[in-house]
Amino acid sequence: MESPLSFTGSAKRIIPAVYGKMPRRPWAIPVAPVVVALVISVVWGGVFFWYLVWGVLLIPFRLFRRLQLKSEVDELRHREMLDAIHESGKTPENSS
Repeated sequence: MESPLSFTGSAKRIIPAVYGKMPRRPWAIPVAPVVVALVISVVWGGVFFWYLVWGVLLIPFRLFRRLQLKSEVDELRHREMLDAIHESGKTPENSS
């Protein structure tokens, strides 16, 4: 199921909610799609604002975190390589 803070997920939740609350009257049949369109446009504006604000604000954090994880992986690989060299007895002093 899609997230409520996605365009598709919010629309999938709004349509049944609005149609379920509409009165069962003849005048409600042409009004319901207009109400759904208005509600979806307002909610999608909120979703867009949410993505815009949090997406832009989190870009530096995401870049910093990605670089941090990359350096941790590189450090782990380096440590594993040194352990493998040490275990095999081929230290740089003994390799000649």
